[in-house]
Amino acid sequence: MKKTCDIYLVRHGETDWNKEKRMQGSIDIPLNDEGRAQARALQKRLENVSFDAVYSSDLCRAKETAEIFAHGKDLDVTTSALLRERSWGDHEGQILTEVKAKYGASFKPLIEEFDHHIDDQIHPDFLQVESYSSAVNRVLPFLTGIKEEGKSLLVVSHSGVLKGLLLYLKHEEFKYPYVDNTAYLHLELSETGFRLKGYEGVSSKPA
Repeated sequence: MKKTCDIYLVRHGETDWNKEKRMQGSIDIPLNDEGRAQARALQKRLENVSFDAVYSSDLCRAKETAEIFAHGKDLDVTTSALLRERSWGDHEGQILTEVKAKYGASFKPLIEEFDHHIDDQIHPDFLQVESYSSAVNRVLPFLTGIKEEGKSLLVVSHSGVLKGLLLYLKHEEFKYPYVDNTAYLHLELSETGFRLKGYEGVSSKPA
């Protein structure tokens, strides 16, 4: 019988920058009180799943989400920079709607294309923005590497990572995915690769 592993890939709880619609990327912004409450609620939503290990991005908003989830479960949280949000370069800290208004159609490839760097309409100001494909190419080997750590694993990461994986898996219903705070993808990892078994808090909305 082929060994499979269930991975629940979670977006972190809310931060003040999420509330303000600021582009966070690799900047280390902590959870706010609502984000902490969301992490506690996540623990309750997944109370019927017996997790063998918990992993997290090393950014504090993800790490704290994972620690709140793991509290009382006798599970340590292992962090990795490989699980970080995609970088937005010099645009980190800016208001998303203002950036979209400034750049118009030239901004769309960054939020709609798996690899915006192959799009010849990319604006020069965005050449240093990490693509979904780049983020996925560092996250997938990490997830594959922890497969043997248990049957069910919780991994806390970021919105761009979850969106990138949905684009990578080519789920047409999520061509332009929107990911709530503490939303998750339930992934099955086997010898044949990744399969989306379920999800919560994910929808298809205009970016």
